[in-house]
Amino acid sequence: MKISLLPMKNRRSYDTALKHLIRLELENSIPQELLASVPRTNIHRWKNECASKYEGHVLNDIAKEQLELLKQFNEHRVAKRTFSAYLRILCTCRSIVRKGKELKMLFSMLARNW
Repeated sequence: MKISLLPMKNRRSYDTALKHLIRLELENSIPQELLASVPRTNIHRWKNECASKYEGHVLNDIAKEQLELLKQFNEHRVAKRTFSAYLRILCTCRSIVRKGKELKMLFSMLARNW
């Protein structure tokens, strides 16, 4: 009796974040080529799966809210420019404070040696 072994197909594993994005109906956040590579049967199963089946599933609700906030922020050019300017000012202030501390240390060293 001859047994032929057929090569087994490698089973693909998908990242949990991908499954949650699909379950939360946030497919538009997934790159199109990645979404196209996922079999429709998997997408259907993930969409119909109960989220509470997983321990810590509430974290995904928080992530969904944050993602929505980022999307809204990304759509507003003025808000992005304002926030960018705020960050530049903040970095400049931190740099000035750091330099001030360095100068203070330098002056105190010079005073001790004087």
